[in-house]
Amino acid sequence: AAPRSCGDDSFFIASPTRTTASVGIASGLGSWRQTGVDAAQFARDLMTRCRDVAEDVGGIVGRRAGFEAQPKRLLSMCAQRLWRQPGGPPIGSSTATVASLDRRSGELKVANLGDSGAFVIRAQDGGVALQTRPQQSDPGHPVHVMVPPRGRSGGVPVSRAEEYATRVQEGDLLVLLTDGISDNLGTQELEAIAAVMRDADPADLANHLVRAARANALRREQIPFSAASHAAGVSRLRGKVDDITVVVARVERSS
Repeated sequence: AAPRSCGDDSFFIASPTRTTASVGIASGLGSWRQTGVDAAQFARDLMTRCRDVAEDVGGIVGRRAGFEAQPKRLLSMCAQRLWRQPGGPPIGSSTATVASLDRRSGELKVANLGDSGAFVIRAQDGGVALQTRPQQSDPGHPVHVMVPPRGRSGGVPVSRAEEYATRVQEGDLLVLLTDGISDNLGTQELEAIAAVMRDADPADLANHLVRAARANALRREQIPFSAASHAAGVSRLRGKVDDITVVVARVERSS
């Protein structure tokens, strides 16, 4: 799929440099549509800038910024570029998860802001090597980076993003997902599916997760989002219909 086919979600997969490989995912906040704002544009523009800068980490921009395999620095720099772009930045807000692999050491770092997220499944035994935690003020209201209309304020700085790290092994799976997945599939269910399918083609795993999340979104039963809503005092008897985006990558030894 292309980033523009993900509704209000977006993602990037940067071409690897000699030292670093980076991917990311974002979910634009759909509530902007009520004010006539394209809810997808902010997430798309943020991911596009992340891709462009990630592909230049070996160049002058990357060396000056000092963010080789530093996803939080990458995300921060790209947000700043977005705010300073000619003509002004797009109004909107988004969650963001960016992962960067140091191809020399095998260390994978993840920066997560909001309720998108990532996890790593070990190839050897299907165990979970890394799992991000959602950042929410309450169910359905994630922490997000934002460009508000003139005279308004909101959002949080990218410095609020939480960082995670693990050393990956050949064959490990990295899964990035938006809340359309995590609101409809529990953490244990997600990880169990990925563990069972860890030897499958990454595209097959991604498609399976999307189908499972879509099915749960339409069911009238307790799923993660309805359970969280109930805990917050809101009655909800079905899943959450939302844009559903997932990126799956396998760690391979470079030739």
